[in-house]
Amino acid sequence: MAVIKYSKTYKNVSKFKDDFVKANDSHLQDNNRIAQIYSKQPIRTHCKLCNCKFNGEEKTFNSHDIEYVICDNCGHVNGKYQDTEQFAKEVYETQDYGKNYRVNHLNESEESAYKERTENIYVPKVKFLTECIDKKEIIKVLDVGAGSGYFVSALMKSGISSIGIEVSEQQVVYGNNFLCENSLIHVQQDKTVDFIKGTDCNTISFIGVLEHLSNLNEVIRAINENDNIKYIYFSVPMFSYSVILESIHPEVFNRQLGETVRKLTA
Repeated sequence: MAVIKYSKTYKNVSKFKDDFVKANDSHLQDNNRIAQIYSKQPIRTHCKLCNCKFNGEEKTFNSHDIEYVICDNCGHVNGKYQDTEQFAKEVYETQDYGKNYRVNHLNESEESAYKERTENIYVPKVKFLTECIDKKEIIKVLDVGAGSGYFVSALMKSGISSIGIEVSEQQVVYGNNFLCENSLIHVQQDKTVDFIKGTDCNTISFIGVLEHLSNLNEVIRAINENDNIKYIYFSVPMFSYSVILESIHPEVFNRQLGETVRKLTA
């Protein structure tokens, strides 16, 4: 059974978004820098989602100097270039990609700001998860691409056993300051598949992560091979009005198709 949920009340998250306007130039500069790295990767020849080969007749569009290809078979929106392991390593591991998730927009203590983001953005995600699963079932969650651990924090707050793995060591160190010891584990991208294969968690989550994986098919196979995993919980960016608005305003940083989000679900 698939259950789809689109959003949460804007008033609860608007204060976390003020920085998008105030620091637009900085965000745009970061996006353009990452786009330059991305555009140096090999050209994509197959759809990332269904692996169908492109024939050169697919519909395309351009946003912030990056071309996107819409797969004729499944409708998936692919960036023109491959998000290779080298690209992922340079952006997520070598550089501090997660810095924007650690910015204190509330002028409070770091701990208070961390709890505030957890409560307003991630607790609603946990509530939706629990609404979709039989109340009698005890779940244990592996959060892949856990970042600074906000979703793990929300799970713990709700009494759900959880652990997070993340390729960015900076984010792991930061998040563990506010969580139980070793709630977040630094796992390099080439070890992620093995970790998924070996987990005893019955639920695996990808909150804004699937679109970033350079080895998506390997991850899906690892999930299929692990009989412990019963539930997959994920959120992905959608092809929406935001994409159109971003494309016609190149002077505004592109959050939907920006930074490392180079493919969308149509």
